[in-house]
Amino acid sequence: MKLTALVVLLLGGVSTISGQKLNLPINTLTLPAGFNLELFWNGTLSGARALAISEYPNATITYVSTSSTPGSIYAIVDYGPNGLADAEVTLLTGLNAPNGIDAVDGSLYVAEVTHISRFDGADAHVFAGQSMTNSSGVVLLPGLPNAPDHNLHYMKMGPDGMLYFTLGSPANVGPCEPYLNTTYCSINRMNADGSGLESFASGVRNSVGYDWHPETGEFFFTNNGRDNIGNVSVTDNIPDDSLNSASEAGLFYGFPYCNTVGYGDPEMRDPGFGYYYPDPDEVYPDTDNQAVRLNYCQEEVTKPVQDMGPHVAALGMRFYTGDMSTRIGYRVVNVPMTQNGTSAEGVEEFATGWLPANATQQSDVWGRPVDVQVYTDGSLLISDDYAGAVYRVTYSEPSTTVVQSSSLTG
Repeated sequence: MKLTALVVLLLGGVSTISGQKLNLPINTLTLPAGFNLELFWNGTLSGARALAISEYPNATITYVSTSSTPGSIYAIVDYGPNGLADAEVTLLTGLNAPNGIDAVDGSLYVAEVTHISRFDGADAHVFAGQSMTNSSGVVLLPGLPNAPDHNLHYMKMGPDGMLYFTLGSPANVGPCEPYLNTTYCSINRMNADGSGLESFASGVRNSVGYDWHPETGEFFFTNNGRDNIGNVSVTDNIPDDSLNSASEAGLFYGFPYCNTVGYGDPEMRDPGFGYYYPDPDEVYPDTDNQAVRLNYCQEEVTKPVQDMGPHVAALGMRFYTGDMSTRIGYRVVNVPMTQNGTSAEGVEEFATGWLPANATQQSDVWGRPVDVQVYTDGSLLISDDYAGAVYRVTYSEPSTTVVQSSSLTG
């Protein structure tokens, strides 16, 4: 059964799990029955982050970005037939924190902190085992801001042939000022040659993953909420990170004036915008038209499809369109969608264990999943920027009868 409406997100039944040479404790990870997780490539890919897949004659190439400075682009090559990578090529080095990448028609698009480039002939270089020079890239969009915060740009080519990229908030709470032909706190798009730059969605604090519904074409994206919010004291239990959708260009998602809780932000007290109130139905004495402010955040802002929980760092996401499976902070979750793909039905855990249940400090964490890609054989690739790994998740029918609910399991 082919599944085409399943969103997989990365956040910060027993299955068979096998390891190779990286000596990672992947046997401690938990997945639903029938799922198997193994290392896709047994070499260390330090800081592995975004993934992009290209099908080259007689090989499948998976590009991996590492968003450090200097950063690199690796290519791991699968010659078949076992679905695991066979070779690694370091394609580019010395880049300025490359994050978003996409492989289209033999070329590789790369988003660095200050610019977006296209490297033509990337597939051919990888297949020949050759690296490329940074100067060989065609700069499509120069002059992106090296902001203090959220200066890594996620990027993907859309089904409309336009290149979408994120311009995150330069600070925890804005400001979302105009920049180039767009603004901060936005998702933007341009033609594949760098022309026609425009803002697509605004009021987005920082999106680190998006995809298009395979049947409706609707745009879905993750968004990371702000930190340190609270009326009286700083608290980390609000606001939620979120999964959002955009049926058209030009929608506003509230940031920095409103958060995913639906109320105003306590640090943004501009006239006409909302304060944060813990109870939207409670009447608060106010002489500055508080009803207008509350209504703005609850009625005038595009709402999330699904709240994901506070500070879970919702990162990469992908609609699962393979046919290997009937299902699919520091975990991989699944957001089942309604049959028409218009709304979510909750959040379900899919792969957990990178953050052990008994963890008490950062050193207890041994991995952090970041991005996902559906591989050519229907398996699921997961990058890990903490362990420097790429995993592969496969599925086979359990040998014993397993009772499953009617909803998709994550």
